[in-house]
Amino acid sequence: MKHARRNQSKRTGIALATVAFVAFGTGTALADPPTGEITFAKADINIATRTSEAQEIAAGDLICSFRETGLTPFVLVTYECYAAAAAVVEGCFFKNKFVADAGTELTVGLDVSNVEAGHEAEIFLANNSGSIRGEVVTAIPEAPHTPGGGHLCPEPLEQAVIAARWCGMSLTDTTNDIVGATELELFEVLARGVNVAVPTCAEMLATP
Repeated sequence: MKHARRNQSKRTGIALATVAFVAFGTGTALADPPTGEITFAKADINIATRTSEAQEIAAGDLICSFRETGLTPFVLVTYECYAAAAAVVEGCFFKNKFVADAGTELTVGLDVSNVEAGHEAEIFLANNSGSIRGEVVTAIPEAPHTPGGGHLCPEPLEQAVIAARWCGMSLTDTTNDIVGATELELFEVLARGVNVAVPTCAEMLATP
């Protein structure tokens, strides 16, 4: 079993690349005050069941989607999609059929987040009504790379996630320190008809 303790990050939704400034005819216009109590009108945590290259989402990733309201218009807000532990089992496939003889690979990650080590959380910009709608994606743990190590699946086989388990999850507005959603455990079998053993949350969290 391979362990990965580094944070993973994938960014989607309406994350900022630049901040736009609006010029007014006379004087300086400041942002309006908050429209009400800051709250998550909607917040969900789910496992991605399929890969979307356009959205940079891989099957097995953790998706935290939300709509937060009551913010100051045009304010910047950061979010974290966190899991205390995650485990993925990958295998080899040929034309979407599982090749059992090629073996499987288990990777376990602890303290997995969309926030990379040493970097800030993903930034979103509230609209003129003081709300933000978006999603934050936390990537599945990756097996540590070892010198001279090869891929699990030789060509023409393709490597894919068979099953994923996430534990102790939360979506947090880290700017205002507000938790929008929590989940104790999520488990998803992504390859139909393939049975593999995936560590329980208790087993992962007990890993030294």
